[in-house]
Amino acid sequence: MLKADYISYYGALTPLTVVPDSTPGAWQQQYGLSQQWLRTTNPTSKVKFAYRSGGVSYKYTSAGMATSEHLAKTQHRFEIYADEQDISLDLGYQFASVNSWADSSAAAYHNFTIAPYTSGKKGILSYEFGLNFTGTQTSGLGIDRFEYYVYPKVNLQAELLKRTLAVYGGWDGTAKQNTLESMIAQVPFLSMNQEYRLSGSNKGYVGMQGALAGKLQYRVEGSLTSMNDALMFQRDSLLMLSEVNGQQIAALQAVYAENVVKTGVRGELNLPLKHFVASTYAELNNYSGDAFLGQEGRVLGAMVDYSINELSMGANLRYVGGRYNSLDYTLYPLEDFMDLSARIDYKINENLSVSLRGYNLLNQRYMMWQGYGVRGTRGMFVLNYQF
Repeated sequence: MLKADYISYYGALTPLTVVPDSTPGAWQQQYGLSQQWLRTTNPTSKVKFAYRSGGVSYKYTSAGMATSEHLAKTQHRFEIYADEQDISLDLGYQFASVNSWADSSAAAYHNFTIAPYTSGKKGILSYEFGLNFTGTQTSGLGIDRFEYYVYPKVNLQAELLKRTLAVYGGWDGTAKQNTLESMIAQVPFLSMNQEYRLSGSNKGYVGMQGALAGKLQYRVEGSLTSMNDALMFQRDSLLMLSEVNGQQIAALQAVYAENVVKTGVRGELNLPLKHFVASTYAELNNYSGDAFLGQEGRVLGAMVDYSINELSMGANLRYVGGRYNSLDYTLYPLEDFMDLSARIDYKINENLSVSLRGYNLLNQRYMMWQGYGVRGTRGMFVLNYQF
């Protein structure tokens, strides 16, 4: 894998009188390789135990501003087949070594995951029970630490009316080790002055789904999510640029909300046909606890996709409202926005494909983060060769 992007940093020294403009940027590069293994299902197999899947990967990320990361991962799944249920075990390990202009020495993160699950079906009831243990040991920081989460995983579903009504509910706990790679994938203009904590979320949910008429499907879900060390980004400074490795930029830094509670309701309508797929959804969220920067209180969206033979095309429309700033960021308001994107893909042969993608086709002007206005309408041509 090879990837290189030039990221320009936006900002203004006096935002009340000067329209934000480009300031010095940096090349962000990634190099890596990976290997995956998979055992496919064999209906005639009589084995009671199997190594289902796994792999190893390594990725080097250079984010500019004298900041880089070595990231190595390995993940494996084992399965045991009983008479009426399947038992699986996920084992994972991740090592990250980060060098930053802001650190006197490299910081290392050792993250590991142990997750046993059991699943099966009795009558109309499908079930899954499990446990997720994730921990991270850090070294090279001012204060080294060990942090971990132990979360349950319970998923239950009962089909009350065939194809028409299925009810479900459960409790799902997940954790994520934040890395330099994952952060710049969300926000490329970072000041590089941040730590990479382990974020966790505990989600309880209930819902129902099924078919309304013909192939028209619906899904309604309510949820309550507790988030610990929730990742968010805020400006290093409101009224001035910050010096980062000798460059003056208006950058963001990564910060964490220790305890956030999110309640949400989501409804979906989906129409999957042979060559055409359409869907629409509405989501209402409310946040409490620690201030969570840039939350999305109202989200409405619609998607259409058409494909036939080697040609596929699609469009996505999304409205986001109810965003707020935890501090007095009136100079950089996070207002409502609407975004329309579209794509056309054509597969020339087994190895070669081309794509044309358009973003912000409504040419909306809004801020994704404080002081960072999105570009206007823009397009991308992609030539992909796979071997």
